[in-house]
Amino acid sequence: MKTLWAHPLGRLGLIVLLFWTSVALLADLIAGSWPVVARYAGRYYLPALERYLVPLGWVRWPEELTMADGESIAWEWALWPLVPYGPESMDFAHAFASPLSAQAELGLRRRHWLGTDQLGRDVLAAIVHGSRLSLAIGFLATILAAVLGGVLGSVAGYWGDDRLRVRKGDLLVGLLWGAWLLWAFVVVRPHVSGWIWICAVFCWALSGIGVRFLLVRHLPWAAGPIRVPVDSLVLRLVELELSIPRLLLILALLALLPAGVGTVIVVVAIVSWTAVARYLRAELLRVRALPYIEAARSLGIPEFRILWRHALPNALGPVLVVLAFGVANAVLLESALSFLGLGVPADVLTWGRLLAEGRMALFAWWLTLLPGLSLFSLLLACIFIGEAWRDQLDPRLREQLISAEVG
Repeated sequence: MKTLWAHPLGRLGLIVLLFWTSVALLADLIAGSWPVVARYAGRYYLPALERYLVPLGWVRWPEELTMADGESIAWEWALWPLVPYGPESMDFAHAFASPLSAQAELGLRRRHWLGTDQLGRDVLAAIVHGSRLSLAIGFLATILAAVLGGVLGSVAGYWGDDRLRVRKGDLLVGLLWGAWLLWAFVVVRPHVSGWIWICAVFCWALSGIGVRFLLVRHLPWAAGPIRVPVDSLVLRLVELELSIPRLLLILALLALLPAGVGTVIVVVAIVSWTAVARYLRAELLRVRALPYIEAARSLGIPEFRILWRHALPNALGPVLVVLAFGVANAVLLESALSFLGLGVPADVLTWGRLLAEGRMALFAWWLTLLPGLSLFSLLLACIFIGEAWRDQLDPRLREQLISAEVG
């Protein structure tokens, strides 16, 4: 973090990213139809935060509070957010209200400072809450892509085609049980509750472990090792995904999976993991031939420990740059899907959804300009952080940066 802060672009990117992260975390305290602090029947509440905990049973509210919305409750005293509108609040009397319009009857507190859309939803509230969704999808999709691409890239780059050997029973059980799990996730998961799905996966994993134990113990054939050309398999998988147009792959996945934010995260991760896998594979091909790796093998250290403790930490440098650009790519991809009316539900206002509404109402310039500037600033921050990381990893650029700071 100190090295990024020392870089001019990295410092600017961190400031902008920290700003949007703070807005996303404090979205309910900045814009919302529930008070931040309120008193009801002689007791103080934190409605803006506690309303998420009441359905879980962690916080108890009087029944009349759970059956009403924040604005219709007769609070004895309340401290409201800066913007008294939630992303779902509708003001039909001021639909397509411009930021420059008078809105004198609303007063300063309830004025729509950045205008409204066709349903009277406040644009500022939508931008504030849309930042939470954009950052959540960007970071979670990048983390999932990093895990998927990191595992495949690490195995392919470190073991190659001739060094990874597994038991035949392990390979057979892994393929069969994994194929069923994938089929069940696509076909069965949308029709069962979360707890039933978790129990089914747990029981299926236990059955796989039991079958694997019986095969390895009682069948000599299953206990024998087999060479797995994992590098060729991973490369063929990467080439297969890259050969399919990204938009076509996204549409196919969205048609198979149930609609929702989780589906968008999974889809963005599936179309983004190849960059992490390729970079990490290339770095590990270089690192595994270095003398200290050979020295660790000569000492009898297990291969997994060498990979985890010695090879992988020295190969993550370029991957960090890819991940920084990956967050920007994930945010942009989510906005593109929302712009096309795909991905998140239609009633959820996001930056991409506001841009789509601005396209249908060209006179409402605030629906395009303001969310577009927000999206542009977040993307630019991620790109600046990636550029700063890249400069720090390049020895020549790092020396120039140090000499400039000293001078």
